[in-house]
Amino acid sequence: MGGVEAIRIVVDKYKLTTGYKIRNLKNNKTRYTVKCKEDGCSWRIHFGHVNDDTYQFLLKDAHILHSCGVGLWLKSPPVTTKLVKHFISDNIQGDPSLIPNQIISLFKNTL
Repeated sequence: MGGVEAIRIVVDKYKLTTGYKIRNLKNNKTRYTVKCKEDGCSWRIHFGHVNDDTYQFLLKDAHILHSCGVGLWLKSPPVTTKLVKHFISDNIQGDPSLIPNQIISLFKNTL
């Protein structure tokens, strides 16, 4: 997996760990731009493809400091099946000897 799909997974993980609500501005095969949902917050990132290759993306613009101070207020963060799948595969690749109960415990500790 690569390209914009990989970027989406990274942004989903960021939302899960920080609690910020993020809104998609541009979301297609050649570009991906997201910003904080809070009014007046300057946080924003923009990725674009490299040399017409939709599997290679480059961070082209970023304002990485939130000015809203809203993070970690989510009581139930957005968890998708895709995010769970990538969390499990990341942990198994890191330690193939993990048993299912250990993976579940790691996931619960992340939330």
